[in-house]
Amino acid sequence: MPKPPTYDTPPGTRCPDCGCFCRVVPLLNEFDYAGTHCTYGQPGIHYPAGWGSPVSDCCEADIDLD
Repeated sequence: MPKPPTYDTPPGTRCPDCGCFCRVVPLLNEFDYAGTHCTYGQPGIHYPAGWGSPVSDCCEADIDLD
């Protein structure tokens, strides 16, 4: 399992969706899947595009740290 990145939250960071003060956290949207015919019976974990990207801890809204 990959280790998620860690992010420093700049002072005064606000969520772009709700406007509240927030922390910047990695997006953890992975999911387990059961073995099926398309995986030849092997279970596993799927990491969608964007996994680990910086998001707000309240709304999971994308945050640009640049």
